[in-house]
Parts: sequence; structure tokens; C-alpha cells
Amino acid sequence: MMTTSALVQYGISDCSTSVNYEAPGGYISTLTKTKNDFIPNYHHTYSRKVFLGGLPPDIDEDGIKEAFWKFGTFEVYWPGKHHNPKCLFPPKGYAFLQFEIEAFVHRLVQGCIQVSDGGLFYMVSSPSVNNKVIQVKPWRLEDAVTITNESFFSRNQFAVFVGGVPRTLTSAGLARHASNAFGNVSYTEIYLDHTMGYPKGSGVVCFSNFNSFVSAISRNYLEVVIGGFVKHVELKPYYNRW
Repeated sequence: MMTTSALVQYGISDCSTSVNYEAPGGYISTLTKTKNDFIPNYHHTYSRKVFLGGLPPDIDEDGIKEAFWKFGTFEVYWPGKHHNPKCLFPPKGYAFLQFEIEAFVHRLVQGCIQVSDGGLFYMVSSPSVNNKVIQVKPWRLEDAVTITNESFFSRNQFAVFVGGVPRTLTSAGLARHASNAFGNVSYTEIYLDHTMGYPKGSGVVCFSNFNSFVSAISRNYLEVVIGGFVKHVELKPYYNRW
């Protein structure tokens, strides 16, 4: 159990005080706002960036474009693509489509095979594989924020920064994992980039209970299961500004 004196290094000296918190990069938000301030008013449904998973190992950019061109104009991207021109195939079996407009994402969703749990799939071919079923995961903007407890608007909260978040993890999924691990989660948010409206790989969890907050920052990580794999995401306290 972390002592009160040890918490001073995190800027926490009075647990009963309403606080502001500051995220890395200068993002500042107060925890005394009204409910409407925390519910995003999105004018769109989807990010223009779409995740493709389970791609054939030998499908290249032209093969991906051939499979999806009918849905609209887009660019193909995968991590490291622009830094290594010799990397002709998505090295980890996944890539992203960055569409020109959101309407093209709606077309893609309508053209996919949808299963009972809401998952989307599509068939692509490569030199070695015909009609391979791959995952298609558009990001719904409403999945960026989850309010799990109305106490968020009436009680002091304790905020934890979350880093290394898998791009397909929703705020509801983050809330579920954090609640199972520490309890008393009232609010979660996945931070989105301003250009594509796609997850940046970080976010915030707010706790309504100080002991849950201490448990989270003492452990320093949260175990999440996504896509059948276990991943550890980083937990850090926000520095309070009073």
C-alpha cells in the first residue's frame, strides 16, 4: 500500500480537493464540468482510418488497393512503410486504409460480411491465397468516451494516464478491464488524433475511489486482452494543478 507521503511525488497532497489534471502534451481538463462537457458532440460516425487485420503475408499495396478500390479513394498505410521502401508487404499482417471522406467508410461497412457480434470481415486474394477472410475494423467516434458511473459528475475523481493502448481497444473495453482490475471506474476516454479521428494509443481512466487510484498507479500497468492476445498498457498518474 502506497503511503500518503509517497504520493506527494505525484502532486497529491489533499485527496478531498477538487482538482484539474494535466496530460502529457499540455492537455488540461477540469473534473468539475457538467455532463454535456464530457459527452462529445460528433458530427461524424466513423474515423476515416480503418484497420485491416489478418492480411495474407504476400499482399502488397497494389493488392490491397485492388481489393478495396470500389469503396472510394484511400491511401494504404502500415507502420514503418515510409521509413523502409524495401518493405513491400505489411510485416505484421495488418494495415490501415485512410479514406478521403467518411462516406467511403460507410460504403466499406455496407460491403463487408457482418457477423452476429457486430464484427466485419472481407475477402481478399494474394499470389499465394485466394479469398482469404480478413478483419475490417472501422473506428466509431462514439467509442472514444465511456461514462460508467454518474458519480463522475458529483464527486472528486482521480485520473490515471494510460499509454500503449492497442488502437482497436474502445473506451468501454478499457473501462471493463480497469474495473475488473481495480474497481470504481467512473470515466474512460481514448484520445483521438485531430486529422483522422483515430486512436492515438493513449487515454485516461478516472476513478471515484482513492484506493482504486492508488492500486492502479502502484501496479503501473493494466493487462488487457484484445484479439486473443494479452497486452500490458502503461498507467501513470496525472499531475494535479490546484
